[in-house]
Amino acid sequence: MMRIDWRKAGVEGPTLEEEWADFRQLCADAQEQMRAMEAAQGAAALPEPPDEFVDPITASIMSDPVTLPDSQVTLDRSTVERHLLSQATDPFSRKPLTIAMVVPNTALAARIQRWKATGGKEDMGAA
Repeated sequence: MMRIDWRKAGVEGPTLEEEWADFRQLCADAQEQMRAMEAAQGAAALPEPPDEFVDPITASIMSDPVTLPDSQVTLDRSTVERHLLSQATDPFSRKPLTIAMVVPNTALAARIQRWKATGGKEDMGAA
């Protein structure tokens, strides 16, 4: 994408806030397109996932679940990373947070992968 230096052109360009708003909208559009592509690739063929497999912020199935140290909420690492770009806090407790502080939930990640691999037919009673 080519960046225009509005000042050199002698024209008043967009403000920094407007540029950030445009960027956030572009990211949201890209995320929506990704969700649509995932659905088209077979996610729609899976049954409704168990609530514990779903990111509480994005409402999508987690691929790399992590637990936040303060609030103890589990969500996808990409969601935490995206949140930390704008605020260095736990999105639920508002306590300070860095990506190094999150705890990988490998047991849940393995269960999600098994659930996906079996087409959503994993015995949910087995932990």
